Amino acid sequence: GKIKSVGITHRYRFEERFFADDFQFRFRYMLGLKLKIKHNDQQEATMYINAVNELFINAQGTTFDRNWSYFGVGQRLSKMFDLEIGYQHQFLNGRDRDQINVMLIASY
Repeated sequence: GKIKSVGITHRYRFEERFFADDFQFRFRYMLGLKLKIKHNDQQEATMYINAVNELFINAQGTTFDRNWSYFGVGQRLSKMFDLEIGYQHQFLNGRDRDQINVMLIASY
């Protein structure tokens, strides 16, 4: 969906994870906001800010699995490609992880 120049994305998944001697079920919910910050002459967004959060909940055992928070800045290269760089923080059970993501995103 869209509210003016803000795109809203949400996704939920129920997944089955297989391990060497076991499997588990996990629920995931993702919410993302994309704000257009620069337009070209045709009023198409060429730059944007992207913020995403995804929560992971286990169906068995410890309920909280992890949470991903992401903030990035992107540039539309063409109708098919975006280039984005951002920072992601993962909240995990007992340990956290930070990373920088550089992505070429293809839409078709």
